[in-house]
Amino acid sequence: MTTRVGAYVFMGAAFMSTMVLYELLRSLEQNVKMSATFVYGILGALSFIPKIINSVKTIRAMGLMRGEVLSFWSPKLYFKAISQALIWSNNLAMAMTSHGFEEGESRSYHRLFPTKVSGWLIIGVVMLLIQYCLFVIKLW
Repeated sequence: MTTRVGAYVFMGAAFMSTMVLYELLRSLEQNVKMSATFVYGILGALSFIPKIINSVKTIRAMGLMRGEVLSFWSPKLYFKAISQALIWSNNLAMAMTSHGFEEGESRSYHRLFPTKVSGWLIIGVVMLLIQYCLFVIKLW
C-alpha cells in the first residue's frame, strides 16, 4: 500500500511540475465538473499564502517593538495570523458574492480548456501501467 501511495504522489508531483496550477484547476472545473466553489476556494487560499507570510513578518516585528519575542511555536503568533486570515476569507466571500458568484449557476469562461480523447487515453494507460507494475512488485 505504501508503494502505491508513493507512486501516486510521485506521478502527481511529476504532473504538477509541468502545469500551471491555475490552468489545472480551471481545466478540472470545466472538464471534470469539479465544484466551482471548491476551485475558487483553493485559488483564494493559494493567493493568501504571500499575504500570510508578510502578515507573520509584520506580527513578529510588532511584537519585537513591544519587547515580545514571538517564536515559531508561539500561540499568539498563530492566533493573530489566523484571525487575519479569517478577515481576508470573509472579504473574499463578500467579493465573490458581489461579483455574482453563485454555486450551481451556469458560468461563462474567459478561457476554455478543451480536453482531447488522446489525453484521456494517455491518463488511462498510465494509470493501468502503474497499477500493473505495483501488482507485479507486490507478488515478488
